[in-house]
Amino acid sequence: PRPTSRAGNSCNNSHHTQTTKRPMQSDDMQAITRRFFAALDRLKADGAIRGKKTFTDRFGVNRWNLNSVEKDPTCCRVSAAWLSYLVIGYNVSADWLLTGRGDFYGAERRSK
Repeated sequence: PRPTSRAGNSCNNSHHTQTTKRPMQSDDMQAITRRFFAALDRLKADGAIRGKKTFTDRFGVNRWNLNSVEKDPTCCRVSAAWLSYLVIGYNVSADWLLTGRGDFYGAERRSK
């Protein structure tokens, strides 16, 4: 069996066969997923994390699940918990993550 994450996602490929179609995520959810991974890249560029492993280790996220979502964002989506880790742990703006509007960092970080 494949490992499961303590903070899972919606991509469980182990139950799918070649004839089973996986549901496609909405355009909005795909955009949120893209922003999530863009945020990880930005946090790495800003020196807040060394890479995805830093994020997964800190929050107990299964790296296989994270990589699955990154590989196929059309059927897999990030969990709300993963988004909250960016907001709470790194002060990434929830508005930016969910809508793409506003600044990347929340007001608290900008004021420092």
